[in-house]
Amino acid sequence: MAEALGPIVNNWRVRVNAVVKTTEGGRCLIRAECYWQAANGYSFAGLSVNGVAVVDGQSASGAKTGVTVGANGQVGMCAKEVWVSRGQAAKSVLCSATATVTGYAAGSSKSDVRVSVPALAAHTVRYDANGGSGAPGNQTKWWGSVLTLSSTRPSRSNYTFMGWSTTRNGSVAYQPGDPYGSDKDLTLYAVWKLKTSAPTITSFTAQRVNTAGEADESSASVRLTAVWKCDTAGDSTNAVQSLKLAYQTASGSWTEFTPSASGASGTTTITIDGLSADETWRFRASLKDKYTTVTSYTTVGPQRFLLDFSADGKGIGIGVGAPVEGVAIAGDPVTVNGCNVPHMFKGTKVVSPSASSNRHDLFTADQWAAIVGENIDAASAVVFVANGDLRANNISLTGAGWNQDDKRWYVFCSSSTGAPFRVNYMIFI
Repeated sequence: MAEALGPIVNNWRVRVNAVVKTTEGGRCLIRAECYWQAANGYSFAGLSVNGVAVVDGQSASGAKTGVTVGANGQVGMCAKEVWVSRGQAAKSVLCSATATVTGYAAGSSKSDVRVSVPALAAHTVRYDANGGSGAPGNQTKWWGSVLTLSSTRPSRSNYTFMGWSTTRNGSVAYQPGDPYGSDKDLTLYAVWKLKTSAPTITSFTAQRVNTAGEADESSASVRLTAVWKCDTAGDSTNAVQSLKLAYQTASGSWTEFTPSASGASGTTTITIDGLSADETWRFRASLKDKYTTVTSYTTVGPQRFLLDFSADGKGIGIGVGAPVEGVAIAGDPVTVNGCNVPHMFKGTKVVSPSASSNRHDLFTADQWAAIVGENIDAASAVVFVANGDLRANNISLTGAGWNQDDKRWYVFCSSSTGAPFRVNYMIFI
């Protein structure tokens, strides 16, 4: 608030109060108040007083009769409120008050005071060439105005300028010369389009090979071959910066190799050892030139069998590796003439009871897994049993069963026995 007192006339004077009452966008509301005030310790009674309050040349007036005040007392006469526009610089607005007395103690007193109006809020528009050069300089955008964005265009070797984005990797939002009316700071990023095409990996293959480099599906060595090319139509100096070949581990991470690669095109081959022939492996090739990077993927599957035999001849695999015993056929399930064919395993086993009972252990979980190649919990199986030596012991077998609680298969006899006996079995899964 600003305040000023006018000259004393016949022991009274005028007082003016002025204040910026509120600021709203591009303008301020200024209020000026006019007071008649006794001075020098005098009191007055029955005066006729006129008052005028002025803000930036606009006035309001008021008149009162019978004005009575004590020593140095005052009376409010009138007030004026005016909206004043803000500019790009702060400015001073003149406010004044005038009091006039007629009759007794006649005279006039005037006082001026100035109120400061703040400048408009200023916002900055900044330009980022985003890998190029020659971005326009900063621009100032004043509150409430519409700014015309700079017509200057940045440049970048082998790229075409597409426009401006509000994020570094975003799409075009503005063009040079477009209007910008938002009342906030802004950073614009150049959007570029590569004139040269991205590099290409025309072929990426993986093959299991032996130490002589010959195809071998049972090998744990995989040969990767990448055929690649960089575009030189827009830039004759464009060439490979790096070529990285990698395989994905069981945890999902990638193990990378960086073979030698140079020039604008080529064929790169490496061999990676220690990749189990019983698993599928995923491979990645990443080619980088002067401008961008491209990636390609390929896989190699596990070894395949036409017919496989276990070392002792007790297991046969058709299309898969041979089991320890029995026959395994590729496919899950195998279908013949529209019917599913189960996997079958057969063998013989001597059961040695630990006590006399009609129920004895047939397969523990580990024994089952060794025969059929999968956990006992995962099996949906049927087991047939028969006495393998009726002459040795007069035992009648009634069947076999799976116990979920202790995770094992049992064989059941018609009567209790504690003597060892042989069981012939057939398993269907």
